[in-house]
Amino acid sequence: MAAVVSQLSVGQVLCSSSTKYTIIEFMGEGSFGKVAKCQIKSTCEIVAVKILKVVQNVQDELSMLSRISTLDPDHFNVVKFYEKFEYSGCTCLVFELLAMNLLQFLRTELHFCSMYVHQIRPIAKQMLVALQGLQSRWIIHSDIKLDNVMLANHEETPYKVKLIDFGLAIPFSAARCGMQLQAIGSRAPEICLGLPFTEAIDMWGLGCMLADLYLDQSLFPVNCEYLMMKAMVEFLGMPPDYQLCCGVYTKKFFCQEEDEFGSRWRLLTPEEYSANNNKKAEEWPAWRCHFKSWDDLLYFFNEEDAEEFEDRRAFIDFLKQVLHQDGGKRISPTEALQHPFITMSHLSQDPGSSDYLTEAQSCMSMKCTNEDIDEEHKVQLSPSQVLLANSWESDEVHGREPFDQILTPASSQIEPLSDVNNDNGSVKEPSLDWGEEFNHHSTVDDSGFFTLPHCGDENLESVSSVNGPVEEDVPIPAPKRFRNVRKFFSRILKTFFGCFCCSVQE
Repeated sequence: MAAVVSQLSVGQVLCSSSTKYTIIEFMGEGSFGKVAKCQIKSTCEIVAVKILKVVQNVQDELSMLSRISTLDPDHFNVVKFYEKFEYSGCTCLVFELLAMNLLQFLRTELHFCSMYVHQIRPIAKQMLVALQGLQSRWIIHSDIKLDNVMLANHEETPYKVKLIDFGLAIPFSAARCGMQLQAIGSRAPEICLGLPFTEAIDMWGLGCMLADLYLDQSLFPVNCEYLMMKAMVEFLGMPPDYQLCCGVYTKKFFCQEEDEFGSRWRLLTPEEYSANNNKKAEEWPAWRCHFKSWDDLLYFFNEEDAEEFEDRRAFIDFLKQVLHQDGGKRISPTEALQHPFITMSHLSQDPGSSDYLTEAQSCMSMKCTNEDIDEEHKVQLSPSQVLLANSWESDEVHGREPFDQILTPASSQIEPLSDVNNDNGSVKEPSLDWGEEFNHHSTVDDSGFFTLPHCGDENLESVSSVNGPVEEDVPIPAPKRFRNVRKFFSRILKTFFGCFCCSVQE
């Protein structure tokens, strides 16, 4: 099957029982196979076809997709799945074509700038609705991250997003204590410690993703489990004793000591962690800030406007409840949708009182233009960076996606998946054989200041996460690896100011 996938070429026709798909271009490739942009011959509509060469988890993914297909994909903000077919022994999954994932959006459209909280809010609300939909179908996504949330049609509705990639999704009934789920950096404490867990791990993943959008770097390191746990302890404090005493993996990160006050837990030193786990603890990157309190996030940026700062305060309070260490006390999607940050009840509701309120309401209606987005982010830059940003507008090679290529998805003429539904239209229960040991590790890199996008699976459009070891830190790149010199110098400026802020906070 791998040979068949590698021999596919542009112009080739993939045939299902009812539809012919002509390959227009390949949008990405990984160890799982390829993602191709295809045109339906009969209607000329465009779709994304995921061509798999690894099939061991196809039935599991199909079971999850069959459950999700009973949801309204536009209301619940999940990718539309059309059909599954076999081609020359390869399994092909057909989805609607989306624009780009949020990681690509940060890198190519925002030029490595973070997002304002009023721009994060519509994304947060849509993902909360998506998680509501998954919970109504008893599904845990288990891989919520920037790579797996895609802009639907960025040109017309800039903040309309959809959740993709259900290759690692599991039903509630399959959750087992000790399962290894979620990417490092987005892994909930109950997964790290090997505790019983619920769908609340998806809320933790969402919180980490929203913090990424706010900071333009991950809240917790993604290249080393030990550094991730160290950062969580520094930021949130030690996990409660009742969690540490019950965790299957507690002694991977912590040890218990006796002193004059009795028994207490402490985090292992890097040397102790390495000795106990036969795995080297990475050194803390020089550029990475030590976030030690929620105030560090609140004051990470200078106050620009009283309304904006009040909105930022509400966002931090929202994150506090989403990133609660105890999954049982973590806010649910339904509760989170009533939080003031989402409802905007903390902002003045007088339409003439604030330009900020007008901007915030515009973002929630998702009717602002791309020019509005560009102007909002230019004010975050230094004067020299503004000059660079202006020059990018007229640069023909500035790394932006060709939005003229984004077309409407296929119509309902495509036949739905027929072998996973009962005749009466109800969804079959998935026949999954989940073991106690479930070792999935998504390949993911840290979106920090010194990280370059690379040709890994996480940067593909409509691409499933792939099992494998977590990648090492990417070294500081040479200028020739950038698409243009301007972006390189912009990156250096941002790195300088990031390190300066770290030194001031310390």
